[in-house]
Amino acid sequence: MKPPLIATLVFCSLLGMLMLLFCAQPERPKGIVLQHPTGSYNPYNAVNNRFSLNLPAGWAVAEYTGNVMLKATAPAPDSGNNTESYAENIVIETLPLSTVYNYPSSKTDSLPPFNLNALGRWFFDDLQVKTYDYKVIEIGETLINNNHAAQFLYSYNNPQEYNGELKAISYLFIQDHRVVLATCTEFSGTFNKKRKMFEYVVQSMRFPFT
Repeated sequence: MKPPLIATLVFCSLLGMLMLLFCAQPERPKGIVLQHPTGSYNPYNAVNNRFSLNLPAGWAVAEYTGNVMLKATAPAPDSGNNTESYAENIVIETLPLSTVYNYPSSKTDSLPPFNLNALGRWFFDDLQVKTYDYKVIEIGETLINNNHAAQFLYSYNNPQEYNGELKAISYLFIQDHRVVLATCTEFSGTFNKKRKMFEYVVQSMRFPFT
């Protein structure tokens, strides 16, 4: 092979490598902000309970090891003279199947079929103990992590939590032989503006994270 030909081949090889280097799309780094019509979100891995979800950028997150697995809270609003300010939040809990479905603990190895009525009875009985003057607005079903989930929209009062009416949407579904309860809460007057955001966050939950 003649020297000029060798030099040409080497030059072409180097040129090809440079083109690959500058044209290749880099892998998306962890922690990148995800854009969505309802806002900007950060992927979050809940290490203690091995699930992931996308949370609004700037929210504070606390993980726990008891029944409450995670609480995410929006930055405190600058209320000024507005007494109706409330930092919206999302709380994710886990509950024994035997508690929600009134099953003997010995029988929870076999998963009960999805039952919206049973979940609703337990949920609103429990809500009645914890709140005042709750009003059911909507009951429905959805899918979370490919699991059927009950969906309850309601308003309530709880002076210990907030001096005014709150509105919340709660989701219940079975995951890994336990019931997961995700509740999204906001001041009643602005809840409807935040509902799509709440729905997106809960729908982004994945068990387990990878």
